[in-house]
Amino acid sequence: LEGILLIGNDITASIEREASLRKIDQTLKDIFSSIKEYALYVANLDGNITYYGMGSEIMFGWQKSEIIFKNVSLFHPQQDAKIKLAFILEQVRNTGQYETEIDLIKKDGQSFPVILTVNKFMDTQGRLAGYIFITKDITERKKLEYQIIQSEKMGAIGQLAAGMAHEIN
Repeated sequence: LEGILLIGNDITASIEREASLRKIDQTLKDIFSSIKEYALYVANLDGNITYYGMGSEIMFGWQKSEIIFKNVSLFHPQQDAKIKLAFILEQVRNTGQYETEIDLIKKDGQSFPVILTVNKFMDTQGRLAGYIFITKDITERKKLEYQIIQSEKMGAIGQLAAGMAHEIN
């Protein structure tokens, strides 16, 4: 035995890069989990939920463990779930995004108005892999709009009554 030959590669940079990517991935998960005023969820091409953010749990009432891999049609009223959802997803496939005001359903069966935005979710090869749903509850805005309309109606009735009283005198 005259000697030993050792061959090796320094993998320090590779390990640091992997750690950095894991940290970025965890940071993104933390960001999405902390969004509470919007519901963010992702569905695969079959419409089954694959990601369900913290805001979704608050808005819809379903826990992640109860809803993951269930179909997004659960959030839509039964009478028109298939038709409306199919239309929305077709629009997303054709244009990349679709936004609409729509009523959705909570776990307890309560209907509530939302602004629903749906975007394409692409894989690393640029192929459609699913859909990203962003939902904003607009219940309070709708209540305010209703109050304004009622106030305007009362104002119009008051003006009409004043005009009639003036004509009578």
